[in-house]
Amino acid sequence: VRMAAGDLAGKLAPIIIDCRQEALLSKVSMVLYENLGEEYPEVLASIIRALKSIFSALGVRLMTPKPAEILLRLNPILRNRNELVQHACIE
Repeated sequence: VRMAAGDLAGKLAPIIIDCRQEALLSKVSMVLYENLGEEYPEVLASIIRALKSIFSALGVRLMTPKPAEILLRLNPILRNRNELVQHACIE
């Protein structure tokens, strides 16, 4: 269910921006950011992909949390040996 929610959040990000709901998207990105400690690799990869989509939609200026904070949290995740997680981090 968490993986499907992450995938849905990533797919809805451009639509939410079209509706001018940047504040809502910022709240969703904070929830996803807080879940970067997910233990299941498939779910973690989905969360990272959703954050990427939100970042692409919002841009650097409006993104909450800031990209530097996200990179700090991704640093230990880069050691994850799962292919899905590694691919999502590279993107």
